[in-house]
Amino acid sequence: MQHHRTPKHYIYLLFLALAWGSAFMFNKIAVQSIPPITIAASRISLGAFVVWLILRHQKLSLPKDIRSWWNIGRVGILGTALPFMLVSWGVKYQNAGTAAICMSLVPLHTFILAHFLTHDEKMSWIKLVGIIFGVSGIVILFIDSTNFETEGILQILGFLAFLVTGLCYSLSGVMIRHFKNKNPLVGATVMLICSSCVIWPIALIVDKPWTGSPDTGGLWSVAFLGIVSTGLATIVLVHLTHLVGATFVAYNNYIVPLTGVFTGYIWLNEPLKETTFASVFLVLTGIYLTERWKQKAEKKLIDI
Repeated sequence: MQHHRTPKHYIYLLFLALAWGSAFMFNKIAVQSIPPITIAASRISLGAFVVWLILRHQKLSLPKDIRSWWNIGRVGILGTALPFMLVSWGVKYQNAGTAAICMSLVPLHTFILAHFLTHDEKMSWIKLVGIIFGVSGIVILFIDSTNFETEGILQILGFLAFLVTGLCYSLSGVMIRHFKNKNPLVGATVMLICSSCVIWPIALIVDKPWTGSPDTGGLWSVAFLGIVSTGLATIVLVHLTHLVGATFVAYNNYIVPLTGVFTGYIWLNEPLKETTFASVFLVLTGIYLTERWKQKAEKKLIDI
């Protein structure tokens, strides 16, 4: 692992922020003409194909035992198939920027889950304060983004879909820690393949995609989501984590919500309100407090 940061590392980090932050905007565009489960299924399949090509190029092989496919595959379903479906459905009724801010809660969800599911990451006062900041930001965002007079129920459900998505990401992240000996690129490929196999039958039954008529914008958006936001972003994530470690990559938690908010504002004409900035500030402050505590704790362990 390299401790010296080079411009290449920041370019990779910026790529991830743009790929993931703009994904909410492209979901919003795609869902106007393509059913949400079909969007998720297409995205996962394209991403799986891209990652598999790199796997073949590096002469790596997929697991040959059923146990590995089961263990890794179920994490992929929880952390990929279900979240992608929920996000694609949620943006039908909520702004892309709202989805991006809700996703930034993932680190805070992870700290809560890690307290109950792991032995080495327990709650502390500073973590609790960080979580309170994050929850406060989301409450402000929820009140501001929901019109209780028109489509109130659907907007509430869309917002809840984003929150459940964050929980899925967090829970899958905690579960992945049990696969320390697995090659991350192989693991990512298995997750995407298993997710694709599970989600396509659901899409065919529920969406009946052959009956729709997707427009050009929707098709290009799905292509971007699959090739860039899922496939290439997974490869860059694995490579960058190997180069500089997970702490540097975690800075994306600060950039992705801002990217999501501003891409929605620029290309979808979504409003930028004072409450939006207040929500972003509170959530990012909560992430900063919890991440700083984690880094200090890790530094103490190293010093010991």
